[in-house]
Amino acid sequence: MKHVFFLAAAGADSGLTSISQGVFRALDRRGIRVGFCKPISQETFTEGEEDPSISLVASTTGFQPVDPITLEEAERYVRNDQMEDLMERVVEQVGTHADDVDVMVVEGLLPTESQSFPNRINRALVNALSAEVILVNAMRGISIAQLQEELEIAASLYGGWQSANLIGCILNKVQLQKPDESTGAMQVHGTSENNLPGASLELTKDELRALKDKIKSECPLFSRPGFELIGCVPWSPDLPSFRVTDVARHLGAEFVNEGDSEARRVKSVALSARNLANILHIYSPGRLLVAPGDRLDVLMTAALATMDKIPLAGIVLTGGMELSDKVIELCTPAFRQGLPVLSVDTDSFATATKLSRMRNYIPGDDIERFNVTLDYVARHLNVNVLQSRVESELAIRMSPAAFRHQISKRARKAGKRIILPEGDEPRTVEAAAICHKRGLGIPVLVGDPDEVARVAKRQEVDIEGIEIIDPVAVREQYVPKLM
Repeated sequence: MKHVFFLAAAGADSGLTSISQGVFRALDRRGIRVGFCKPISQETFTEGEEDPSISLVASTTGFQPVDPITLEEAERYVRNDQMEDLMERVVEQVGTHADDVDVMVVEGLLPTESQSFPNRINRALVNALSAEVILVNAMRGISIAQLQEELEIAASLYGGWQSANLIGCILNKVQLQKPDESTGAMQVHGTSENNLPGASLELTKDELRALKDKIKSECPLFSRPGFELIGCVPWSPDLPSFRVTDVARHLGAEFVNEGDSEARRVKSVALSARNLANILHIYSPGRLLVAPGDRLDVLMTAALATMDKIPLAGIVLTGGMELSDKVIELCTPAFRQGLPVLSVDTDSFATATKLSRMRNYIPGDDIERFNVTLDYVARHLNVNVLQSRVESELAIRMSPAAFRHQISKRARKAGKRIILPEGDEPRTVEAAAICHKRGLGIPVLVGDPDEVARVAKRQEVDIEGIEIIDPVAVREQYVPKLM
C-alpha cells in the first residue's frame, strides 16, 4: 500500500461519508487498486446491525472493508490514556488489505460541539497512518472569506495549511444562496405556500465553473503549490432521498397500506393542520403528508390526487386512530395505485419533530441511492489530481503505531510461550490477559492459582484460557535441577 488518503470533515454537515466513498468510487473506476476503511463508527446500531457504509461498499464493489471500532470503545481508549493502543488497532485495520491495494481511502470522525476527542483521534490517525489529508467542507451559501476561515481552522489540526501532507479539499453541497436552516436531514414544512420549498437552488454548469475559478483565485489557501481544489460537488434536489419505508422504520410506524413504499422517495414533508381549502397546493409529487388520523378529508384528497396521477410520497396518520372499513374501501383504488399510508401513535407535532431529526445516511439496503449518489460525487471530482498523487513516490515513514503493529504481527507469527513469574502481581496479570486476547503469544502465569484469580477479579481482568503454574506444586521438578 503506497498511499493513504484521509478524508477530514471541516464541519458536521459536510457529507463526509458520501464524499469519502465518492473518492473510492472515482479511483476504482480509473482502474486503481483502492480500498476503503472507516476505522471508527460514530453511528449507533442495534446488535447484529452492520454500518451501512461498510455493507454497501461490500455489496457493490466486492471489496470487504474491516468492521469499524465503535465510538464508545474508542472513547474508552482516549479516556484511559491509551491512544497509542487505539492507533495500533487502527493501523492493523488499515493494514489488513495492505497487499491488495495501492491506495486506502480512510474516513475520519465528524467534529462535534459536545466532544473534543474526535479531533484528537483524527490528528492521531493521520500521524499513525502517515496519511495525506483531504479536507471536506460544505459550502452552502457562505462567502469566500468564511470558506477560508473554516478551512484554516480544520487545517490547524494537521499542522496548518502550509503542511505538505495537506493536499487539498473537496467542497460539498455547493450553493450560492444559503438554504433554510434545518436541524436534520429532512425538512418539515407548514402548509403555508410561503413555507414550502421554493425554486431549485442548483447551480448551472457555467455558474459552477465560475465559482470554482473564483474560489481558486480569491482563497489564499490555493496559492500554495500542492494544495488543490479536488472537487466541487453542487447541491442537487434530484439526488434520491429517503424512501417511505425508511421513514416508517424511523418512526416505528405501522402500514395501513404498504403500497410502493420501497420505491417512493420523500422530497419534502408537509404538516397538514389547516382547513382543506387552504392546503390543496401541498398535494404535489414526492411530498409526504403528516396529518391527524381523524382528518379524513386530508386522506381522501390524497387518494383523489393519487387517482389523478399525482405521485405523492405518502401520508402519515398520527394519533394511533384506526380507519373504519368504509374509509379503507373508499381508498382502495388509490391503494392499488401504490399510495403508502402509515399510522403512528404519536401526535402530529411529535411526529414532525422526529422526522426533522432523521439521520442523513444511506440505509444498507438502498443500493440505488448509494450508486446514484456516489456516481454524482465521482463526476464532480478532479480525479487527475488524485491519480497524480497515487503515482508519486512518498518517503517511507513508519509511525510509532505502525512500528508497534509490525512487532505485534511478528509476535503472533512466532507464537512463543511466555513465562511470567510473579504471576499474582496486578500488572503481570493484566499484561498476560492483553497478550492472550491479542494473540501475541502463549502467556503462562507462575503463582498461587487462588491468589492469581483473586487479583484478576479485583482488576476486572479475564484470565480464562491462560495457563497458571503453582510453583509449590511443581517444586520437586525444578529444585533438584537448580541445586
